[in-house]
Amino acid sequence: MRENTPDRGVQTKYGGGAHDPSAGFVPPPDCIEAYGFDPRKTWPFMAMLVVLIAIGVGRVAVYGMGENWLPTLVLLAFPVIAFVMVGQEMRLRGPIIVIAERGLLDRRHGSDFVPWDQIAEAEIKKRPFMRGIRIKLTNGERYDLELILLRAEPMPIMQAIRQHAEAATANMAPESSRRWW
Repeated sequence: MRENTPDRGVQTKYGGGAHDPSAGFVPPPDCIEAYGFDPRKTWPFMAMLVVLIAIGVGRVAVYGMGENWLPTLVLLAFPVIAFVMVGQEMRLRGPIIVIAERGLLDRRHGSDFVPWDQIAEAEIKKRPFMRGIRIKLTNGERYDLELILLRAEPMPIMQAIRQHAEAATANMAPESSRRWW
């Protein structure tokens, strides 16, 4: 599945090129897995948003804003907002989610790793058109991993979270709040 070589860095079954220094962010030496954007998912999504924006602009050109503003909002405002948000995420070069010995990192949330012993619960989000993992930290905060545009599946990441978090807390007193779904 994974190969670690001095000249190539960390390779995963999901994104072998995620380690390339010319791609921006380089995973740390203790990296176990790294997941980046999947162009087969990202570019069609962006193309769909462009089509919706074009339809919205055409509708405004033909009918104006008028009294019926809901179609304009759905066909123009929402796709523009989504386009800008996804475009900002795509500016991140290299892997987005990094699983390392010291913890878990989603670069969309910042550059700080979440230590394994700080994870209290993790569950796979089961919503239509949304794939991801919701992590609850021991301090009560939530840390959501959105996987819909990444080369990642929820189960392998969930298994890694469970394995590393349990190993990190093996010597600690058992807490009834630690749950894995």
